[in-house]
Amino acid sequence: MKGLFNADNPVMQFLSRTADLIILNICFLIGCIPLITIGTSLTALYSVSLKMVRNEEGGIISGFWKAWRSNFRQSTAAWLLTLLAGAFLGFEYSMIMQMTGALRSFFFVIWLLTSFVIAAGIWFLFPYMARFEDRLPVCIANAFRFSVLHILYTAVSLLILGIFAAFSFWTPAVFGWMLLFWLMIGFALAAYAHSYSVRSFFEPFEIKPENEEGMPAGGDEETWPMKE
Repeated sequence: MKGLFNADNPVMQFLSRTADLIILNICFLIGCIPLITIGTSLTALYSVSLKMVRNEEGGIISGFWKAWRSNFRQSTAAWLLTLLAGAFLGFEYSMIMQMTGALRSFFFVIWLLTSFVIAAGIWFLFPYMARFEDRLPVCIANAFRFSVLHILYTAVSLLILGIFAAFSFWTPAVFGWMLLFWLMIGFALAAYAHSYSVRSFFEPFEIKPENEEGMPAGGDEETWPMKE
């Protein structure tokens, strides 16, 4: 029984990490309350989760709100652009549904491809802003770059996310349980799972600590400045 409550015990580590994710999820939901700040909360969420996968997070609550404040302006602008893209796709979809025959099928395929490209860029945009210090146009360009470099991961992860979201609306009973899941831990858990892969994608481009000769210790010669 003594070993059960040891901090190094896998069960205790699992319970501790689960508690951290629940706390992080609550912070995320609170940060989203004005709705316009959803992008800011997403960036702050990834700022913490990207550190959690390497056990670098420190304080969950303090780390989240520090990242929330420091990323407010740029992340809000990114979120507004995301909403604009969503509105554009919604308008295009409504127009396509009014067509008939082969023309409708053709433009629907174009719409699907456009939707995937936009979703792929957004899938990397907020984690990128959480990890690197860049102007918004550069963040957007590099987010799309990462989505292309890791296109298979992007396609599979977006497909899984889409299936999971669709399942949430399967029946009223399922919706109730899934709503409880998302409100308790879902958003933080999804970001945490995404961060495992994203962190490994980002690492070759991160600024490495200097070695004794004053040169970066590994990594590519051309690196992007990383947020602390």
